[in-house]
Amino acid sequence: MIRMAFLFSVTVLFVSCQNIPSYPSGQDDLIEMESVWQYLKAYSIHQDECVSGSGFSCVKKLRDSPFLYKTPEEMMLGLDDTLKGAAYTKYDLSGERCASASFGSALPEERLVKFYQITSSTALIRISRFDTDVTYSQFCDIINKLDSSFTKKKESDPSYIFPIKNYIIDVCQNPGGDLDELDSILELFLPENTPYILARERAYDTISKQYTTIDYRALKTKRPASSMLAGKKIVVLMDSGSASAAEILASGLKDGCGAILAGDTTYGKAIGQIKLPRRGRKWLQITFLQLKGISAGKYQNVGLVPDITIPKLNIYKLNDSSLLEVVRLLEPDVRASDLTMTPSLRKTRESLLPEGYIIRDVQIGP
Repeated sequence: MIRMAFLFSVTVLFVSCQNIPSYPSGQDDLIEMESVWQYLKAYSIHQDECVSGSGFSCVKKLRDSPFLYKTPEEMMLGLDDTLKGAAYTKYDLSGERCASASFGSALPEERLVKFYQITSSTALIRISRFDTDVTYSQFCDIINKLDSSFTKKKESDPSYIFPIKNYIIDVCQNPGGDLDELDSILELFLPENTPYILARERAYDTISKQYTTIDYRALKTKRPASSMLAGKKIVVLMDSGSASAAEILASGLKDGCGAILAGDTTYGKAIGQIKLPRRGRKWLQITFLQLKGISAGKYQNVGLVPDITIPKLNIYKLNDSSLLEVVRLLEPDVRASDLTMTPSLRKTRESLLPEGYIIRDVQIGP
């Protein structure tokens, strides 16, 4: 996504303890109130929204002083940043777990990206979620091995893979994850300078040295597509558990290269969060980003509607009719006897979990 300076180095917000305004009785953590308010003032996309009125009479969701609230929780709750019962601007308790964890030891990673050969010209790539420094590297490793499999081997070689003309990208039950991982994968499919999503976000202006809200505009790819993926026919499989970054991938592939969306309506999480570590205090999670599809428009709390509805997808069973139905979206004349479900390219490059980072998106709420 937009790689603004504030997304890669969190600004330390200093608090002056002099001339503190009067504070409601019974509350004594003045610095915490001031700290949370400053972070919300910098990062929250909801801060300038009107809780009532409009124009000059607008009463904004974030009040002009932290000391108009009784607690930090009341302050964050006032932003009304909820989706299906889950709050997204809140204290992030995972920060405490991260701070106490030992990142020095190597942790084995899951295989978040899996490859299956379905027919001689159609392959399926399953993406479970978008983990920082993991998903993109696994995806690239598969694409690189695909490239070498049919450019350096003869067709008689048992490990030969036919040149793939069609891809099924499966993001069912993919709750999202790191937006940079998603962006990097999406750019492998789309030509350079292709619009793929509309975004409204908080960003830091290095000239004015202030945080500001940038209104909706198209985000575009910044590099040429991979020769292995460009110009291919694509079906994206999705369901009610596909959320956030997975929805951006589906929407971007549909609008950027005409992919067919198949399955069920997605979860409908068109917002992104930034996690903010604070020394000696609870981490904060704040929504800084709102999204709209280029063709779908607003899908927050609604979801992306598939082009082809296929309820209860179960494509990993060869005897299930939904696999044949999906493949026929790409190969209309394919027969059930043509289908295989061969897991290939089993080994992916190992990489360690990062020692510390700001993830710009979170999984869907409970």
